[in-house]
Amino acid sequence: MNFAHGYLLWLVWLAPVVFLAFWLGAKRRGNAVAPFASEAMMARITRGLDGRRRKLSAALVCVSLLFMSMALSGPLYGFKWREVERKGVDIVVALDCSRSMLAEDIKPNRLARAKRKVVDLLNRLEGDRVGLVAFAGTAFLQCPLTLDYAGMNVFLQSLSPDYLPVGGTAIAEAVDVAIDGFDPKSPAERAVILITDGEPTGEPAGGDPMEAAERAKKAGIRLFIVGVGSEEGAPIPLPGGGFRKDDSGNIVLARLNEDALKRMAATTGGAYARSVSGDMDWDVIYNKGIRGGMEARKLESGKLRVWEDRFQWALVPAMLALLLEMTIPVLRKRRFPFIALVPFIALAISPDAALAGAGGDVRAGIERYNAGDYNPALELFLKAQTDAPEAPEAAFDVGDAQYKSGDYEGAMKSWSSSARGSKDDLKARAVYNMGNAAYRLDRLEDAAKHYEEAVRLDPKDDDARKNLEFVKRKIEQKKEEQRQQEQNGKNGGKPDKQDQQDKKDRQDRQDRRDGGKDDKQQAGRKDEKQQAKPMAGKQSDAERKAAENMLNRLHDRPGSAMVPAYRKRSVDKDW
Repeated sequence: MNFAHGYLLWLVWLAPVVFLAFWLGAKRRGNAVAPFASEAMMARITRGLDGRRRKLSAALVCVSLLFMSMALSGPLYGFKWREVERKGVDIVVALDCSRSMLAEDIKPNRLARAKRKVVDLLNRLEGDRVGLVAFAGTAFLQCPLTLDYAGMNVFLQSLSPDYLPVGGTAIAEAVDVAIDGFDPKSPAERAVILITDGEPTGEPAGGDPMEAAERAKKAGIRLFIVGVGSEEGAPIPLPGGGFRKDDSGNIVLARLNEDALKRMAATTGGAYARSVSGDMDWDVIYNKGIRGGMEARKLESGKLRVWEDRFQWALVPAMLALLLEMTIPVLRKRRFPFIALVPFIALAISPDAALAGAGGDVRAGIERYNAGDYNPALELFLKAQTDAPEAPEAAFDVGDAQYKSGDYEGAMKSWSSSARGSKDDLKARAVYNMGNAAYRLDRLEDAAKHYEEAVRLDPKDDDARKNLEFVKRKIEQKKEEQRQQEQNGKNGGKPDKQDQQDKKDRQDRQDRRDGGKDDKQQAGRKDEKQQAKPMAGKQSDAERKAAENMLNRLHDRPGSAMVPAYRKRSVDKDW
């Protein structure tokens, strides 16, 4: 017999512990009454009470605990065969870990964004084998081709510029190492996904990237490239503070070299995409380029042994033992051992237990978040999310940090993921925050929809209701402005005659109502009217400021790899 959750088998030790507690309790009771009566007198006093019933009740509780522990462990007995077949593509991801990837023109930095993109890719894979190459001034195969995506993620999270002994960006060597990482006997089509900023090092030993692309083409390997960074460039932070400078004392700016990367991808028949917050880059690279343009060939087939879960076999006797114990008329309050176990069992099977392993990162992330250090907090939350990828609380924390960092698109994606897998309370908070982000992106209609959903989920959320009213007024105001612009365009930029006549009629009616006033009073009224315009403008600004402050409200609950030896190498640029 096997067990699906063998780590819970330690719960069987609860049975002897509880039995020992019963035995010690019975012994203490006997010692407590012994000085007051002899055995014969005690037998007469307690006539009608049967000590054997007390022992039987204790034994039934212990038996129930024993079988309940076995049921929680998920006993497996018996199996059936299932036909399985795997189709896919062999993919090697080459990740740039040079110091230029620490530039912060993409929040929190280029390397963190690149790692997050690889995690997104792993969630998309459909039976493809994947490997990992890490490179800076040199390159090595960090993880060979595997179907163990969780193991691949472990290797990925350990990568940083400090793990690589040589600085620089040897793109050509990274491509060559990726080519060598494929199994030449595999019938699958092969693709290399290169994630880099394309910053050249000028290091001759690294080779020409275009020549490496030609070698990949000859080997029948397509090169797909994801560019990370901006063309304007950003300074490269140093570990001790400050930024890297060249020999002349000028601050070095790491720029995205898109032209070279596009040429490399085009040479092999692959594709290039710049890294973005959403999924558009992987739609181009994986969905269209790899899955759409490459054949997912049959890699292996066979039969899979599927074990039958037999937890009922242990659960039924556990329940029967408890029911039998309840029929024994011996001190009902002694049923507390089972009642005390209910919270413990609920905790053991709670889905929130998945967050236990990530608790340290979450706590550290909350401290950085509360201190206003949102980028470090985001990194910690992302790390915690890799330990519990299905936990909606983890995605919610990531969205909070992304929002505070100004990445509203990424925040909406994270909150959307949190809302899909959460209960109504957390879902209402996530949807509310999505309305905040949509408003920041000037998507007023989307913001209104999110606030309406938040009000539906939590009718007591007054902030969501006020935000909804505010956004609806903004939508109407925007429509009115568009209508006025269209009308002015038809009239050559001049107000419509009918509008002028309506305005004049309204003014005449007002004058007739105020006909008893002298000219001075009329002039005073007009002056007040003219002064009312700037006052109304100030009131509108105040309302807008108050509303935006209200929109800033967030329900924040922000909740090593093997490195082989290297040969020494000198480079012109070590970033």
